[in-house]
Amino acid sequence: MNEPTPIMRLLRWHRAFMRGDNPDRHDGWPECGWYKMQRVKNGPWLPVEIWCDQKIDEHGLLIDDEVIRARVWGEEEDAAEIWTYLKPISRKEFENLTEYRLRNQHILQDYQSIDLSDIPTPIPNGA
Repeated sequence: MNEPTPIMRLLRWHRAFMRGDNPDRHDGWPECGWYKMQRVKNGPWLPVEIWCDQKIDEHGLLIDDEVIRARVWGEEEDAAEIWTYLKPISRKEFENLTEYRLRNQHILQDYQSIDLSDIPTPIPNGA
């Protein structure tokens, strides 16, 4: 059995990015931390968190493999699939974005609406 990866090591990439170190980003290799993303261009920002799921026993040792997981606006998603769309943010900004979306969810949508009001109504044939 192995010891779980320490939280400071899991957050190393995110902390380096927030410091401005510009660490390498590898496709399909998500890093733990707090992020935001847009589902569509110019759509609303969604809070995203990536964490390492660690199942440990009573002695603090891993009983299964560690798994990197992601939650986008409360819904679990495949971290590797969304990784390249994420913008790293501070934990405070993540909390503020989450609070903002909770307060304003009645007017916010996950997908950008298309305004069809300016499209003229077609004239039927023979009219």
